[in-house]
Amino acid sequence: LRGIEMEKLGVRIVAASETRAVIERRTSESETRVEVEFGKRKKCEIKTPVEFLSHMLQTIAWNCGFNLKLRYEAKNYKLTHVVFEDAGIALGRALREVMLKRIEARGARARGANVRDLGIIDEAGALVGLSFEGRPEVNLVSLNRELRVREILAGSVEDARACDLDDFLKGLALGMGATVNVYLLSG
Repeated sequence: LRGIEMEKLGVRIVAASETRAVIERRTSESETRVEVEFGKRKKCEIKTPVEFLSHMLQTIAWNCGFNLKLRYEAKNYKLTHVVFEDAGIALGRALREVMLKRIEARGARARGANVRDLGIIDEAGALVGLSFEGRPEVNLVSLNRELRVREILAGSVEDARACDLDDFLKGLALGMGATVNVYLLSG
């Protein structure tokens, strides 16, 4: 996804390097600012109106090895699906910018995808796979017969609706221009 497509989504690249990216997303509903930085560990600074989302973002950053600053401000309505989607779009774009700068500097010699076992986080286990081929897609698949995706998304998680997690993943995939595969193991 190149500049014009991201501009339609209200995304602006403030800064980008091999180790850091700052992204702003402004829409009629909200303003989101994300900074990702790969380097010495620092305390995450995350401000969203949804505590579960803030905790989830901190957990993702820690497990993926980057520092994260994220600020979300609602302009009109405090709709949780908008918070999740906007956070996903901005975070995804920031991660993509770092990746693109690394490819520019170091080159890319092959194609690839990766699946990472994040282990058990707060009683939930999942495998996550990313494939950066330029088209956003999300596949949420249960590998456990006792976990049914539709039933999970119909419930709630702390102060969030579980269906908002799908909005986050779709936003993340859109921002990264990647396929995001989540394989649920337990939860």
